[in-house]
Amino acid sequence: MLRELGRRDRKNEYWVLLRQEGMREFEEPNERWHKVEVDVPHYTLREQLVLPVKLLGLAPDVVYVPHFNVPILWGGRMVVTIHDLLWHEQRGGQVTTLPPGLYWVKYLGFRLVFWWAVVKAKAILVPSRWVKQQLIKQYSRVRGKVRVAYEGVDEKIRNPKHEIRNQVLRKYGLERGKYLLYVGNVYPHKNLETLLGALKFLPEELVLTVVCGRELFKERFDKLVKRYGAKGRVRWLGYVSDEELAGLYGGAGTFVFPSLSEGFGLPALEAMALGCPVVAARSSSLPEVLNAAAMFFEPKDEKDLAKKVKQVLGRKRWRNEMVKKGRVRVKDFGWEKMAGHVLEAFEKVGG
Repeated sequence: MLRELGRRDRKNEYWVLLRQEGMREFEEPNERWHKVEVDVPHYTLREQLVLPVKLLGLAPDVVYVPHFNVPILWGGRMVVTIHDLLWHEQRGGQVTTLPPGLYWVKYLGFRLVFWWAVVKAKAILVPSRWVKQQLIKQYSRVRGKVRVAYEGVDEKIRNPKHEIRNQVLRKYGLERGKYLLYVGNVYPHKNLETLLGALKFLPEELVLTVVCGRELFKERFDKLVKRYGAKGRVRWLGYVSDEELAGLYGGAGTFVFPSLSEGFGLPALEAMALGCPVVAARSSSLPEVLNAAAMFFEPKDEKDLAKKVKQVLGRKRWRNEMVKKGRVRVKDFGWEKMAGHVLEAFEKVGG
């Protein structure tokens, strides 16, 4: 249960503390804790109407909302996790596929709900010191109730057996060590334009493999691939299973993470856990989280990115050292540690 509480999930799930007594009994299933599932889409008016009704029926002491989309009609005590402030940093037509009118209505709704979350919450958890700084910069009054709760690598992502890894590579027509791997969405802030531009400075046999579970901005990405003349050097795999993803991490020459804004940067830690060296942009929370276990490049510098990738691939001893540092760094994080911070927040709120 600890891991499930700490785990970030896109499902509409909320944890509520029915009674404040017995906090330390959380690790065992008991009647004091209840998971509320709401079968409605995220970030919708319906979500805002349905959840308060469910909570009124439960009358919990505290509600834990694992994202900013808090029920604004709920007047009880809440603990909230704020993963990032991306929509505060980026807004406008270039960051959406929606029509302008609909986008701005949605954006104003987001800002209202987000504001209510940080003002109403009795405690706020964030996944990095960088997010904490950004949050306090935007909402100075929350300084005293924000605490850092680092995330962790999902236990489903494990080292695959050699035969499974090789099977995955054969399936996708990839050669071990001969491809760069990127995992994540292709939103504009992910800075894939710089990554595509860096390909022209790298050996032609290197293929960029993209794992992305969402098609949003795929059309824009395809146009960028065409603009940079990289069509023959990019493999779009879309969604893959956890087992296949582990195999792809294990077989990649380098995991490249060019993102300009990350609240935590979980895919890079997953790569480290599976023995894949990481080259990441020196931006947002990435230096804080990845520390000396990654190679960093200037976020908009294509040549610097290509240079760092060549260094990792061209120096076996250096590469092996990076892999060792990555495996050690991953041990500093864990979902149980994050869940412990949630428990502490509950105790403080209900004390």
